[in-house]
Amino acid sequence: MRLRSFLTLLLLVSLLAACGGDDPEVEATGTPVAEVTTTAPEPTETPTVKPTPEPTEEPGPVAPLTGEAITDETLFELPVVAVKIDNDIDARPQVGLDAADVVIVEPIEGLTRLVAILHSDGSGEVGPVRSGRRVDPQLFGAFQPIFAFSGAAGPNYPAIDGGFPNTVVNDRNQAGWRREGTRSAPHNLFIPLETIRERFPDAAGPGATPVFAFDETAPAGGTETDGFTVDYGRFRTLSGWTWTDEGWVRSQDGTPHRSGEPDRTVEGDPIVADNVVVLTVETTGSQAEPVVVLGEGPARIHRDGQVFEGTWSKPTAEDQYRFLAADGTELPLAPGTTWLEIHPASGTYVPGAPVVEGGPTEG
Repeated sequence: MRLRSFLTLLLLVSLLAACGGDDPEVEATGTPVAEVTTTAPEPTETPTVKPTPEPTEEPGPVAPLTGEAITDETLFELPVVAVKIDNDIDARPQVGLDAADVVIVEPIEGLTRLVAILHSDGSGEVGPVRSGRRVDPQLFGAFQPIFAFSGAAGPNYPAIDGGFPNTVVNDRNQAGWRREGTRSAPHNLFIPLETIRERFPDAAGPGATPVFAFDETAPAGGTETDGFTVDYGRFRTLSGWTWTDEGWVRSQDGTPHRSGEPDRTVEGDPIVADNVVVLTVETTGSQAEPVVVLGEGPARIHRDGQVFEGTWSKPTAEDQYRFLAADGTELPLAPGTTWLEIHPASGTYVPGAPVVEGGPTEG
């Protein structure tokens, strides 16, 4: 009995010892878990959205002799008119020069004449009109104009008639001419521009292709200038040009060059051009053809208050004048009116604003 009680007590003590105190630390023996590395995704680039380009406006039609924008394309069918204008001091002021798209200063025997090339503007009388020359078809025949002149020496007519299919000539007793009584002959012959065109209602126009290269932006390589003078030497003309806000203002022989009316009661505005091209040409000593206007030679192109040195080129009478830089690229003109000074190499070119009586726009 006493032994059984002792064993029971021992068992109870063992059980109490097992339940009491801190549990022993148990070492984990499971399979290790691999470390997981999380990689952030690279940001996706937002595609650049290109703006929708503005529609490019196609350039509109331009006047073929000036390069200026027009709205009436019937101008392409309107025939060009060329009129030989007197440049004697007794012929001034001339009528119609201010309306011309192109004016050519042409050396003849000991002096100069003017050729007014009229197309996009102008109406009314033109003059004083003087005689044609054998060289005229070579000089401006490429415009394919109706050519109005007072007459010509007999030997010159075959060349003129061969170069111009449509002519209006006072010497041939054609109607429409008149003499202005307030002026002395031969510096008083006038004809209306409308009459010249009415004579040839089926004459063709110049079409839509510009006769020169035009560009509103001046090319590189120009030299700024406030003016210049073209001295024609034995041809007794001083053409002066002064750069102003209005363009190149012309003077002649030291006095302002203005437009006017046949009876001289109204003195018109100063003659102004957007381009003045001085084409240096050789002389021949011949009265019939005193200068060589075909081939090539030095040229000075004046536009936007600058002068550009280059060359002119006109291989045949059917070609228009082209103006080229030293590298052979085209030297474009500014849109607007153009004067071509056919300058003999025996004359001189003087840079700098000319001295003009009363100033370039007064007098």
